Amino acid sequence: MVEPQEVTFSDLLQHPNRTVAQLKTSRSRTLLVHRRGAEDDLILTTATRAARTASWSTSPSDCCER
Repeated sequence: MVEPQEVTFSDLLQHPNRTVAQLKTSRSRTLLVHRRGAEDDLILTTATRAARTASWSTSPSDCCER
């Protein structure tokens, strides 16, 4: 299994374009986003990849109310 690249939450906020570029070039199409303190870390991935590994659809009507 390919390990995700790691970034900080601050990187994501301060350099969003660069961080998304890392996501696009990552073999795993996943970034591990480290957060400070006791907060849980986050996983950033594409909606298509998340749909493949989860039991939900990427259709906006399936996941979000408008």
